[in-house]
Amino acid sequence: MGIVILAAILALALGIAFCFLGIRTLLVFLPVWAFFGGFWLGARLTSFTLQQGFIGTYNGIIAGLLLGVIFAVVAYLKFPFGIALVSAAFGAAVANGILQALGFSTGVWIALAVMAVVVLIAWLLFRYEWDRILIMAITALGGASLLLLGPMLLLGRVTLDQLLQSGSAIAPIIGDSWLWLLAWLALSVAGFIVQWRTSKDFMFTTHDLVGGWS
Repeated sequence: MGIVILAAILALALGIAFCFLGIRTLLVFLPVWAFFGGFWLGARLTSFTLQQGFIGTYNGIIAGLLLGVIFAVVAYLKFPFGIALVSAAFGAAVANGILQALGFSTGVWIALAVMAVVVLIAWLLFRYEWDRILIMAITALGGASLLLLGPMLLLGRVTLDQLLQSGSAIAPIIGDSWLWLLAWLALSVAGFIVQWRTSKDFMFTTHDLVGGWS
């Protein structure tokens, strides 16, 4: 029970940080989130391809670690590419959760669908310079899911084993009840509005990143 309480507290803390301060949280700690985004993407694509649970085997863990390190290094050395990679990975995580809630859990086609989301988000960032809007939207969606995951863990609506197998914090929310779904959408909208009003002029450059991490 103790580990569940700690996980719920962590989910709530990260949920607040991402839902309402997402763009600041993401950019200031870009290499860290790049590692986690790369780890999730590598492990998830491996689980899809091999039709296994998320980080259910050493293959997924190794693939996740390798891609996580690559993402982190790129984020540190090439700030714009790092933003694109992290945003794409987080967007793919949101898409993955929705697909799982709809009943699509494993298979090569799901892996291709997740990769398509990664490519689409990265392309939109570079083609139309929608980085600020997309980051706010993606972090608001992800943060809202974590905010709801905390109470769902405490209420027993979802278990840690389920999260480790699915690799998604969104799927349990959408799949549990339409009330949780409505709460997720409402929190996501609120998070985006708060970020837009408080962080739309927030500037964080490559120089700031290198200076802060040097």
